[in-house]
Amino acid sequence: MLGLRTVCAFTLVALCSVSSAQIYKWTDENGRTHYGDMPPQSAQAEDMGIPQGSRAAKSSSSDATSRFESQQQYLKQQSQLREEKAQQEQELAAQKKADDSKKEYCNNLRLHKEDVVAGGRRMYRSNAEGERVYMNDDEIVQAQKDIVKRYQEECGS
Repeated sequence: MLGLRTVCAFTLVALCSVSSAQIYKWTDENGRTHYGDMPPQSAQAEDMGIPQGSRAAKSSSSDATSRFESQQQYLKQQSQLREEKAQQEQELAAQKKADDSKKEYCNNLRLHKEDVVAGGRRMYRSNAEGERVYMNDDEIVQAQKDIVKRYQEECGS
């Protein structure tokens, strides 16, 4: 019976010593760095001060909860960034559409201005009944000035 107690005590001591073993760092003769719980006799080893048992403590439930909360916060931030980016893209698309519309408007106005300024044909306006009323020379000059002024104000050149 005494032998069984001795064997159990020896096993218990051996297990405790393994769970509190240290991690060592050493460099071999080829210059390679190694890590392990037992340094070789031929090399000078440095105690890293990290007991193996502390690895299990790092995975405690409070650390897991903290990691989970950090991940949730990160995912929330990424979602907000995606939403902001999508909104910016929509705003840019709307701005581009407005710019394209203005370019087309200004191009059409420029063509009309060139046509009016070039002259060479009779110009008219419509009256209240929708009938054509041909312009005299003074009205044509005024129409030319008006279209040039309108183009400069609305299209900038």
